[in-house]
Amino acid sequence: MDSISSALPQLANLTVNPPSSQFRPIRLGGQDFNHCCLLALNDSLNFRAGSLSFRQPSYIPDLTTDEFMRAVDQGHFPCGASYTGDYSGAPEVRVPYDWCADKCDGWQISHRDALTQWIGPLVGFILPCIAFSLSIPRSSKLSVPSWIFKPGPNQTMGLLASIIRFPPALFIVALDTILWLSICFAFAGPMLLSGIYEAYLDHRLLTILDQNIRIDTGISTKHIHVDEVTSLLEDIGPDSPSDNIMLVKARLQALLASQMSFGSAVGAPVVFFVGSFIYNLIDIRSKLGDNDTAHALAFGMWWMIVPELAIMSCLLLAANNPSALHGILGRPVEQETITEKDNKCRWKSLTVFGWSEGDVNMAQRNQIANLDRNLRMSTTDWFRSWAAAFLLLLTLCILAVLTSYNTPRVGFACRSLTHLV
Repeated sequence: MDSISSALPQLANLTVNPPSSQFRPIRLGGQDFNHCCLLALNDSLNFRAGSLSFRQPSYIPDLTTDEFMRAVDQGHFPCGASYTGDYSGAPEVRVPYDWCADKCDGWQISHRDALTQWIGPLVGFILPCIAFSLSIPRSSKLSVPSWIFKPGPNQTMGLLASIIRFPPALFIVALDTILWLSICFAFAGPMLLSGIYEAYLDHRLLTILDQNIRIDTGISTKHIHVDEVTSLLEDIGPDSPSDNIMLVKARLQALLASQMSFGSAVGAPVVFFVGSFIYNLIDIRSKLGDNDTAHALAFGMWWMIVPELAIMSCLLLAANNPSALHGILGRPVEQETITEKDNKCRWKSLTVFGWSEGDVNMAQRNQIANLDRNLRMSTTDWFRSWAAAFLLLLTLCILAVLTSYNTPRVGFACRSLTHLV
């Protein structure tokens, strides 16, 4: 043994940059962390007087040179080690952050031959997240231009034009989906808090309706007979909202019928998502030591933020389909002048006894104030909403961090800390 490479052939012809950097820049996925481990190991060893010794500082803690070489002879080389059933494992290589940032920056792209690194997370978690994100309502999106679907002059030309126009349409839809999924990840906290706030208002409204709290119409049943009420309603005229009661009922029924069921919007993707977890848990038992599957499970827990947003949006009373709302509630724009709009009668007044006008007016004001007070959130309600949103997000992050943290080697690193970003 006359050099370090003769004792450890893995360190022979070691270069500063990994071989993969010749095909891809280091900051664009060309890094190789196994090569980084070899660099740290080479910086920790020194060959002197025909024997190996550790330099200071050494990146191989708690081991002597003899113990290290004995582990290597037993097949436990630290760089690229895999689980063999021995719980003691290979020697640990631990570097400080400054060394890592200086000599091992960038990131490593997944190997296409290692299917567990990208196929598993893609099929098991990313695709279900896309299905969830499509059920989350949004105000705008990238639309496919109408000329892409414009028919050709004849059937043959139209078919050829459709084939040519399909790639740009697919690109626009894919880009729109990726952007929306990224927005859901980046703004999951505010979106979840807004959903909790709206759910709170829905609960208050349903509570008020359940208690039969209504705003008085201004007619006191103690002073006016039923026949008089009927005659008043008949005399209201076409400008009164009462003429639209049947239309409103029909539109409300159509609106409820147009709503997607909770099972079809959320239930099926949830089953798909849970099925991915079950498959990975069963698969990892047959491949002990496969940290790719363990980290995929951790990222799947982290990506459950999107299902939470979808479930929250489907729990609300608001309709998630603007097209259905437009078709049901939309109406032609009336061409009216400003004077006609100002002079148009919106409501028909109802006559009450003179000495009751003040009482009726005050009763209406008090009931409106009571309704506003019942819908207003207190400081305690805001704290509960913030705590619920924070708990929903923090629980997923903690579960993901714990899974990655306890994946050998146990400790905080780039994968485990990613879930806290």
